[in-house]
Amino acid sequence: VNGSSRLVFSMGFLVGDANSNGVVNARDLSATKSKLNQQINSANFFYDVNLDGVINFFDVVPIRGRAGKAIQ
Repeated sequence: VNGSSRLVFSMGFLVGDANSNGVVNARDLSATKSKLNQQINSANFFYDVNLDGVINFFDVVPIRGRAGKAIQ
């Protein structure tokens, strides 16, 4: 990360995959909707897809758009 190592590796993440199962699906959407209007804290930060500090409609829309995407 800071350039002090010569190790090379691949890293992947899936925006909208709130439950970390490798797929964006209805469970992620439902979980995010259940957190609507919450301020971000250490327990719910991964539901804030657009990183605006609150879980809202603007986090739900991108998850819908990513439905079915998976890390391979």
